[in-house]
Amino acid sequence: MKILFLGHEDFGNRGCEALVRSIVQIVQERAPEARFLLPSRTPAADSAHWPQLGERHVRLVGETLFARHLGWWDRIVQKVPALVSLGYPPFRPDAETMAALREADQVIVTGGDIISLEYGLPSLFFWVGMAEWARKLGKLVHLWGASVGPFTANPRVERLMARHLSRCYTSVSVRESATFGYLTKLGVPNVRFVADPAFHMKPEPHGAADALFAAAPEGVLGFNVSPLVRTFLKDEAARAAFDAEIVRFLRHAALERGMPVLLVPHVDPYDGSAWNSDGIYMKGLMQAATLPADKMAILPSDLNAAQLKHSLSRCRFFIGARTHATIGAISQGVPTISIAYSVKAVGINRDLFGEREVVLPTPKVSFNTLNAALDRLFAQEADLRAIIAEKMPVWRDRGRTAADPLFEAAGA
Repeated sequence: MKILFLGHEDFGNRGCEALVRSIVQIVQERAPEARFLLPSRTPAADSAHWPQLGERHVRLVGETLFARHLGWWDRIVQKVPALVSLGYPPFRPDAETMAALREADQVIVTGGDIISLEYGLPSLFFWVGMAEWARKLGKLVHLWGASVGPFTANPRVERLMARHLSRCYTSVSVRESATFGYLTKLGVPNVRFVADPAFHMKPEPHGAADALFAAAPEGVLGFNVSPLVRTFLKDEAARAAFDAEIVRFLRHAALERGMPVLLVPHVDPYDGSAWNSDGIYMKGLMQAATLPADKMAILPSDLNAAQLKHSLSRCRFFIGARTHATIGAISQGVPTISIAYSVKAVGINRDLFGEREVVLPTPKVSFNTLNAALDRLFAQEADLRAIIAEKMPVWRDRGRTAADPLFEAAGA
């Protein structure tokens, strides 16, 4: 069985890395001989980041090159929205991607939420088009553990996506009940409700931040916030105020509440650019907080997803914005508050914790709301730990069921 991943770029985003590692692990539990083709735009960095790629039978292939004319098409559609009704614009995959598609037996579309409006129509229609190409070439195509849509903001797109989701995929599995209900309402057949595969990923021990943990008898507060959440704020003044509120909270937690803070970057581009870099953004917050080393530390940017999960497991509590950072903490039994900027965080947390207040919407982030969130973690610590301990085995088993269609289709 040879499987090609679509929707992946590189391991600079540790959430994308967590998805790939976890899916490989889940499939190879049942088929140790399974082989994987993984697109990469930075093969040298990815190989260094996951040295066991070869042992796990994962071969890096060429980057899935974006069809740039989709950007021009989008500019036209913004002026004439009705053109969307004609369907997504055609394109042909680049030569290396076509070769990988032909080589593979099956295709897994990953990326978490790429089949949505979160990243704009060009991105959506590119990945939709890639899945359609895989189907044209006779491949079995699986949308694995995704958050999909909603597309209600654009009824024309919603109609297109209902047709695409109903006809293109051998299987569609989703990671939260909100997506399951939405796709069922759209008439998409045979949708499976599973769990995010990253709940399954095994941590890798390491010694980063040992000194901080040793100096924290009351436990460490893990914290993650990304520059992405700042983009949802209206202007630079609002973003500066957002940063100041976070710094005030971090100082309060470390100095007045006795909880040293570990900053956990979960996305750090390999090229060192500040755009979308948790590490660069949070280093700025750390400088502004001016706390001593026994009160605040930041994890190094070269840790991989499994190593970050180990650090998260050592925290007493976690407050984080990146979805897979929160999944890494929760799956290790750590009471967690999610700073939410999309429906995926809301859906996953509601399914796991019910109506408990474990989600903090980005627009409501302030010193007061963060402090209240930490209060809730203290007050509900035993309850949250008990819920996680009870549900994690079930959720990990549910995560495994997303692999069933691969083996059913292959006759295994």
